[in-house]
Amino acid sequence: MIDIITYILAATITLPFVLFFGLLIGLNLFNVRSQKAFKRAADVSTFWFILSVVFSAYILFKQIIILWIIMLIIIIMALYLVMLWRKEQEVQLKKAILKTWRTSFLLFFGLYTISLLFGILQRI
Repeated sequence: MIDIITYILAATITLPFVLFFGLLIGLNLFNVRSQKAFKRAADVSTFWFILSVVFSAYILFKQIIILWIIMLIIIIMALYLVMLWRKEQEVQLKKAILKTWRTSFLLFFGLYTISLLFGILQRI
């Protein structure tokens, strides 16, 4: 039983694209609106994309970048808080966290794609 859980976790860290598109297809099958399904799938798979980038950086460059990623996410959050404060005068923390999380999805989706391509080209 532990082996099965280990394999599933390893697959979701190694292939977060499969998790993202699997969630997207699954949510669309349950008649969730397309835009809402995309957002939910992105929200769930962001964590796995971040882990994949961390492990990819370690495997490719022998660098532990988790602290850099945490600082980057905090900086993105601070930028969103300032933008919301200037725009609305009343900051809604939940809104800033959600925007930060979805921006992180876009950022780490791209970083994972780049690290995947770099890893393939490096091994050839």
